[in-house]
Amino acid sequence: MPSNRSPSKKHLQYHRDGTVWAKGQTLNGLATGYWEWFRKDGTRMRSGYFEDGEQVGEWTTYDQQGRVYKVTTMRRKTEAEPRRTKRRSTEHLKDRAAMRSIAAYDAAQSPVEAAVCGKVRDEIERALPDATSKVWHGSPVWFVGDTPVAGYNVTAKGGVVLLFWNGQALADRALEPIGKFKAAQTRFTEVSQLKTAPLRRWLKKAGTELWDISSVRKQRKRAT
Repeated sequence: MPSNRSPSKKHLQYHRDGTVWAKGQTLNGLATGYWEWFRKDGTRMRSGYFEDGEQVGEWTTYDQQGRVYKVTTMRRKTEAEPRRTKRRSTEHLKDRAAMRSIAAYDAAQSPVEAAVCGKVRDEIERALPDATSKVWHGSPVWFVGDTPVAGYNVTAKGGVVLLFWNGQALADRALEPIGKFKAAQTRFTEVSQLKTAPLRRWLKKAGTELWDISSVRKQRKRAT
């Protein structure tokens, strides 16, 4: 009897300079099998296996010279979950796939940066429980409707940048204005730098004082 499962597809992601950042394969839109992540100079940064979008087995982190730095054994989250028979909505499945993609992004970072990403992600999800999320232009981003609100990325120079699309409207000197629109950002190089009170204050305001993306789109249309 033929299988209903789609064949796996090769998947490549690139750094902005065109060098390979990650390679692996996906099955039905979820990461599967062996994956590797690389630095811009081509040295391997992280490797491990996925099953149905979840990290499983041994995951290896490599140092700047490509030597093994750390090996972590991952246990599937679903092993601890009770079996569910209720049919899930398409949106729920999309959300779950998106969160696994973000988890893969976090897992590909160095141990220090992965810890920062995890903490920032936890705070964003706590403050914006109804937001949708995905890896957008190579970085984890949370949306309210179609409007990007907050996201983070690990930079080539090191550290994790937390970006608010309407950050300048938050009127906080701790946030650095960036770009020609209303964005502002802050940078963390270790978990101890994350101060919960201001972070939650920014996220709360960012979830309600949204960037007016519609006006930007109109301006672009008039310019073309």
